[in-house]
Amino acid sequence: MKTLILSSSFTTYETDAHGNRKARIIDNDNGFLDNLKKYLTSRKCMVIISGNPNKKRYGDPNTITRQSFEMSGIPFDEYIYVDNANKEHIAEYISRADCVNLFGGHLPTANKFINELNLKEFLKDYNGVIIGASGGAMNMAEKVYCIPEVEGEHKDKSFKRILNGLGLTNINIIPHYKLFEKKVFSDKIRMLEDILLPDSKKIPMIALPDRSYIIQQEDKIEIFGEAYLLENGKIKQINKNKLKGEKIMRLILNGGGSGEDVKESYELFAKEVNGGRVMYIPLAWNHGPCGECIHWFKGEMAPFGITDVDLITDAKQITKEKLKKVSGVFIGGGNTYKLLKYLKETPAFENLKEYIENGGLVMGSSAGSLIFSECIDTCLKDELDIKSCGDENLVGLKDTKGFNMLNGYSILPHYKKLPEQQENIQKRVEKLLKQGFKLICLPEETSLWINGKEAKIIGPKPAEIYDGHEKQTVHTNEDVLCR
Repeated sequence: MKTLILSSSFTTYETDAHGNRKARIIDNDNGFLDNLKKYLTSRKCMVIISGNPNKKRYGDPNTITRQSFEMSGIPFDEYIYVDNANKEHIAEYISRADCVNLFGGHLPTANKFINELNLKEFLKDYNGVIIGASGGAMNMAEKVYCIPEVEGEHKDKSFKRILNGLGLTNINIIPHYKLFEKKVFSDKIRMLEDILLPDSKKIPMIALPDRSYIIQQEDKIEIFGEAYLLENGKIKQINKNKLKGEKIMRLILNGGGSGEDVKESYELFAKEVNGGRVMYIPLAWNHGPCGECIHWFKGEMAPFGITDVDLITDAKQITKEKLKKVSGVFIGGGNTYKLLKYLKETPAFENLKEYIENGGLVMGSSAGSLIFSECIDTCLKDELDIKSCGDENLVGLKDTKGFNMLNGYSILPHYKKLPEQQENIQKRVEKLLKQGFKLICLPEETSLWINGKEAKIIGPKPAEIYDGHEKQTVHTNEDVLCR
């Protein structure tokens, strides 16, 4: 199945004061980098189709693209840049490609080249990922709308506004929309009102500002970021950017189980990671050096296809740069106070918070789940002496507020683990409720799955949720109303 990614633009470089271009990490605006990692699971060969086949501008674009994708955590074994020098080998290149990257540039020039390559025929039965930025995305359409963007083109009767494209989609995009929205030519002709809207009576278009993009798989189309539909001479907004402060979290918070007991949760985590690298944070581990548990973690993950693991042994290693290169984070159990202290005394706490609020995936187990509570003191060892949930604050942590990503609720993990302690567990719940806690009580087999605005319970045992003294029992795949 083809996966099409049509972007207004995505930047693989930055320019210095002298005009030289240097590779950079791809931005994750509207989850773009996350989606590249999600869909680019096979990375043997990327074929890059030049938008200007007669000239390699600004140095070798192959090198910049290679460096940028490697810096962004999605390296390919091989990159092939196709221009006039090697275009006769296009059939062979496409047969080897896991990803075809259509470069932008001057649209008529790029369009002429894809037709010279007969690229439409070679992509007809292709089942990989095709990425297009700007003109590259425009050329994916069957009939390509060519914007008369250069001064004089709108008056030139020989200028063709409809070109033959690759026939991959019926979507015609207008990239860099904010640049065109207010553009006025020297003869006072307005780009939007006098050109694009009248032309939309003949061919509908989706206008994308920079940082917006579309993903299409067969008939499934999803828009990310701000977008506008131009059709029948009218314009309307059809999608919005993520609002400032709006969380698009993906959290799998488990009650503290392992192995077969949490199979459903591991399967979900592996599905969301989709073959990418996982950052493993065992800083709560309290049975020796945290590096020793890497063998346990790899054993847990291997049956689910997760083998690329970045082990964290110091909270200072949890940097924004590292987080950009992973497809998911797993935070293990142990002493919750120790874990939260390590995170809060370094930039790791804020780095993880930013990563999560921008759509990054995290699975937490026991202490690794508890830290997302309003307060972690649900686990504090007390006179009830509950073996399965009794952490001592040996590190002297004073600020026990967690990430507070559960709408004021706090997690009580390992819920009802030991039958002989059921009475004490209920006393713990009553004690916490009197202290003003709102509780999500998770058995070891059970996880809370937060995906954007939705929250569900997964696993064989129900969760119990307390708001005041009112109890809600939530079974697998049922919605949790605490969001």
